[in-house]
Amino acid sequence: MYRPSDDNALLDKAFALHQAGDWQAALGACRAVLTQRKPPVDALILAGILELQHGSLDKGLADLQTAWKRSPGHPDVALNLGVAYGRLRRHADALPVLREALAHDPRNLGLVVNLARAEMQVGDLAGVEKTLMTGFQAYPNHPALLLLSIQVLNGRSLFPEAEQLALTCQANFPDVPDFTVELAAIDAETGKSKRARELLQPILAKDPDFVPAIAAAAHAAYNLKDYAEFLELHGRIPRHDPLYQKFDRVTVAVELVACEWQRMWDQFDRDKARRGTLYDPFVMTHLVDDPALVLAAANWTTRKFPPRPRLAQRRAAAGRDRLRIGYLSSDFRRHPVGFLMTELIARHDRARFEVFGLSFGEDDGSPQRRFYETGFDQFLDLAKADRDKAIAAVRALDLDILIDLNGHTAGRSGDIIAAYPAPIQVTWLGYPGTFGSQVFDYTIADLFTVPNVHLPQFSEKVVRLPETYQVNAPRVPSDRVMTRAEFGLPGDQTVFCSFNDPRKIEREMVRTWSEILAKVPGSVMWLYVGNDLGEANIAKAFAEDGIAAERVIFAKSLSFGDHFRRLELPDLFLDTYPYSGHTTCSDALAMGLPVLTLPGKSMGSRVAASLVTLHGFPDLVAADRADYVARAVAFGSDRAALKDLRQRISAAVPTSKLFDGARFTRHMEKAFETMVAISRAGQPPRAFDVPLIEA
Repeated sequence: MYRPSDDNALLDKAFALHQAGDWQAALGACRAVLTQRKPPVDALILAGILELQHGSLDKGLADLQTAWKRSPGHPDVALNLGVAYGRLRRHADALPVLREALAHDPRNLGLVVNLARAEMQVGDLAGVEKTLMTGFQAYPNHPALLLLSIQVLNGRSLFPEAEQLALTCQANFPDVPDFTVELAAIDAETGKSKRARELLQPILAKDPDFVPAIAAAAHAAYNLKDYAEFLELHGRIPRHDPLYQKFDRVTVAVELVACEWQRMWDQFDRDKARRGTLYDPFVMTHLVDDPALVLAAANWTTRKFPPRPRLAQRRAAAGRDRLRIGYLSSDFRRHPVGFLMTELIARHDRARFEVFGLSFGEDDGSPQRRFYETGFDQFLDLAKADRDKAIAAVRALDLDILIDLNGHTAGRSGDIIAAYPAPIQVTWLGYPGTFGSQVFDYTIADLFTVPNVHLPQFSEKVVRLPETYQVNAPRVPSDRVMTRAEFGLPGDQTVFCSFNDPRKIEREMVRTWSEILAKVPGSVMWLYVGNDLGEANIAKAFAEDGIAAERVIFAKSLSFGDHFRRLELPDLFLDTYPYSGHTTCSDALAMGLPVLTLPGKSMGSRVAASLVTLHGFPDLVAADRADYVARAVAFGSDRAALKDLRQRISAAVPTSKLFDGARFTRHMEKAFETMVAISRAGQPPRAFDVPLIEA
């Protein structure tokens, strides 16, 4: 605990109140000291600490910044200023402060530890290693420095080395539980979450408030999809603790997928009040139908990225026969994006394009993964490479265009893209919206998903394909014979369904579906949720709306082939809003299942409408919520008409532009060639529409 050194009675009183736990009185005493003619720096330090400890980050930062101006190099100021910057996620701002203070006091262990942590946060691994070497020279084999060393190895995905060091430290320091916690963290990172949970149980039994153990246990629970336990554990972490903030994005993702709507909105309001910001843009696309708001959230999230290099340094190479195209993704596996991309990779014209796969996701052993390992001209597995090595590997390919398939959804792509390893950088497919940063030159959409009025809501230049921005792969259903009865579905009543990700299901959506079910007697709703907590919350919401439990049926996860086959059973797919179905929509259409959708203003809300319109069925696009309900009720009340509609949708598949992979590839390749031509001419990126190519 910080103890003021200044001889000031009022400051001593403030410190005594701080020790007694009366932080408000302590802060009042500090503020009184600061009204004195020559207030001591110690009062600013203590006031800053008190503000930080109780959530007033901006006020605490201001106090500590003032203290730093008055006493640069002061180790106590530097330590707490580093904490303030860290909690505000301004880790880069902490570096010069901590380095200057460490230069004045090179044996200060607290400064060494905090500097190393800040360097880890900004990805400066070389800086971390240098700082730790300085620390070890003064404090050989100190547990705090060894713990950081393990965390560095873990962060670099050097899991065997991290595990061995953690085991050694665990044996040498049996009374330091942090090393067992780090072992559990390594297990959670390497797919051994059950063992991680077992390691942490005795630690938490002894000390239920040990925050690092709580955080590691939450990570394990998340991996195990035990979302109720995850949320309970996260709730035990103090909100002002950096580990609480570390889970901000994950927690909201869990609240979305577990349909914890009220809890999610409560956290939204708290975080907005605490940070004065919007929210994670991927979350925002699920919550609001407002492209300007999503852009603002994206701009805030990506403000840390460096400015765009000069155009002359980024011009695409000329004079070679084939364009070098790299696709960067965490989803070259059993994943919707991984499934869709197989068609494009197989159809790329290898006489004109050399195509590279850059994977930083897991190898799940799936057929999709095996396809990518051989389907690209070259496949790089970057999952275990640290940031610098991954960037160097991408740069070494000398790409003309680098296409990121993740955007704001997941993974490490932002760190790689921010290093500008390619002269042209594009975001596409995985995230339907703007990245909110100049790190990307282009985003790819189509004329329906991004109409002219919404072009200004993108930080990138929008390239619009003439028909659809979504590539599609052939759906091959399994040979399994399925019946409604085996899934608990009624044989002679209307079966509505939605197989969209549960994070797309908002409370208002359930209310809308309840209205439809109430107006179509005997009908049922067949939903995929995929977690127990989410199913319980959705069932509760339907019950609150007066829908009996037996009319809501939950589907389980199946293989792609079996999932495609079961899509032959329901009558009508009810799409979600404001985030519509994407792959799930084209899955349904490919199997002849009608999809009723409600487009909005955001790109994510307009994808399904784009798909069903291109497939030739604009009557499945509702004008507003009332029209959505009316159409669903009309369809659901006439199963004979639905059967005829299904037959027409199925009959359209073989000649549909939506499922013409060769046609899509020609349009995409034309987009790439145009981007490169603009770059080689020395011109800045510009928006353009790809012309329709019929032949």
